[in-house]
Amino acid sequence: MDHQRIIFESSPAYMLVCLAIALGLAYLMYQIKGPWTKTWNWILFGIRATLAFLLLFLLLGPIIKQVNNLFEKPLLVFLYDTSSSMKEGSDSIAIQNLSDQLTNIIRAAKEKGYETKITSLDGDEASLQKLNSTTSDLTGGLKKVSNQYEGRDVQGVILVSDGIYSQGVSPLYSSYPFPIY
Repeated sequence: MDHQRIIFESSPAYMLVCLAIALGLAYLMYQIKGPWTKTWNWILFGIRATLAFLLLFLLLGPIIKQVNNLFEKPLLVFLYDTSSSMKEGSDSIAIQNLSDQLTNIIRAAKEKGYETKITSLDGDEASLQKLNSTTSDLTGGLKKVSNQYEGRDVQGVILVSDGIYSQGVSPLYSSYPFPIY
């Protein structure tokens, strides 16, 4: 929803005074017979009155205020650990069940009006099937999410990991502007 309005430092009634002064000034300038025809006299009168009014109007100090409302859905970020330790700690059936559960959770979140993003700890689009990363930097991944979605309405980050981190500090000792699940 966009709308504009003009705000004045003084009363808008002064616009009438500006119009009267502009017309009076133009009348004084063009009441005397000049070397041009009567038609040209009226054209020049109109131009002079318009310009004088605009100058006087700008002296009133109008402020044009424009309001733009941008509505965006709340965001849920799924931060997926794609390290090889995820597949080493579980069998392929458990990983497939996890993938199916995440797909169901994402579908339910979208039905409730959330926008969802799935990213890896590296900050890239994550594939729920490819677990080939060599390290797990949970803190780095959370910081990337915090930086990437700064200014957005992040309702939470769902961290999908085995909890083993091989780089960085524990995410328990850091604070983030969103809840971590």
